[in-house]
Amino acid sequence: MKDLLEIFEGTPKVRVPCLACGSLESEVAIVRHGFSFLRCKSCSSLFVNPLPTESSLSELYLRFPDFAAGRQTDLGHSPIDETAEAKYRLKCLIKVARLGRLLDVGFGTGAFLRVARGRFDVVGLDIAVQHPPDLNGMAAFKGHLR
Repeated sequence: MKDLLEIFEGTPKVRVPCLACGSLESEVAIVRHGFSFLRCKSCSSLFVNPLPTESSLSELYLRFPDFAAGRQTDLGHSPIDETAEAKYRLKCLIKVARLGRLLDVGFGTGAFLRVARGRFDVVGLDIAVQHPPDLNGMAAFKGHLR
């Protein structure tokens, strides 16, 4: 994780409104690995703020394709570990949102989508899909939030 934080430290970032409703009213819900996850006061969506700029993020994903695939390095990558991490993330999410619609921006391998679909109506969006994962009919798109 230290390598990831070092890479993102020098990356240009931008403050954004709620990605779901555009509201500027939000509060910090949780900070994990140096990233602040905010909860929108209008629609209760969770989002990271500030975000790396889209151009810098795309450049990083091209330079480090494993980041785009949802993992930091090929060494030690395991579908079992990936599923365990997705279950941990779902456990954290359930503390602040128990059900509803979930947009996984940057879905990578789709592990979180697969784990969360039992509780949430899930959709994935990613700007750098290297190898489309098998999502068993779940909605997933390559593109941007515009």
